[in-house]
Amino acid sequence: MQYKIIVTVSLFLCLPTFALVNFCDPLIPNDCRNSFPGLADELIMTEIAVDHVFVPKGIDSNDMANVIIFGWSPSPCYESVQGKAVMLDNKIQVSAQAFMRPNRICLPLATPYIATIDLGILKKGDFLVQFQKEKAFFIDAGILSVEAPKSDTADNFVYAHVERVEASEDASKITLSGRNPSDCFELDRIEMIFNDKDTYAVLPIMKQVKADCPRKMVPFRYDIDIAKEKNAERILWHVRSLGGKAVNVVWDYQHGFHY
Repeated sequence: MQYKIIVTVSLFLCLPTFALVNFCDPLIPNDCRNSFPGLADELIMTEIAVDHVFVPKGIDSNDMANVIIFGWSPSPCYESVQGKAVMLDNKIQVSAQAFMRPNRICLPLATPYIATIDLGILKKGDFLVQFQKEKAFFIDAGILSVEAPKSDTADNFVYAHVERVEASEDASKITLSGRNPSDCFELDRIEMIFNDKDTYAVLPIMKQVKADCPRKMVPFRYDIDIAKEKNAERILWHVRSLGGKAVNVVWDYQHGFHY
């Protein structure tokens, strides 16, 4: 009796392994996988096209500079899009890469992506930003102007802790939402800096209203009227957030908002 119990338990524990070892995908010919490691698709890093590069204005030499790339992945098999940058004197060349699963069946469904490329702290000056449209072929995207700092801190202002940006159905306004880490700061004003082309830097500037700042998560929603601000075919709303971060939303007249 004890022997039967041991055999039964052993078979029960081995069933998951048996199922994994002998799994076959009916959609892929000759795809009977004969080992556990084979269940994980091999990931390959590959270059993908960049359609547009947004260059925010209002960067100081004590800020973390960045540019934002936008494009379309060929299919959902391209995952975790990452941007990269190469500095050549006062020229910044950017491109995009993604992880691709070559052995997986994917629908030919183009997927929009948006990725931020952190450039670090740059010296004061003008930098020509270029992006790789095709292999070894770069297109000018704009000038990243880095100005002298107006204060000794990493940011000239304390910004709201923005976590999400949403658009109204008629795209007449955007709503910034998030949670501020204390009630000692309140919203003072929202400034917008346009780069005269396609990017609005949105600055939700806070002011201190109490001397003490206890830990207290304070949710907020700030509405911004953008009905008169959309003056390009494709617009980036680059919303600065607490801690040097930013939340980006792309407005495209053909396809709507993309995060």
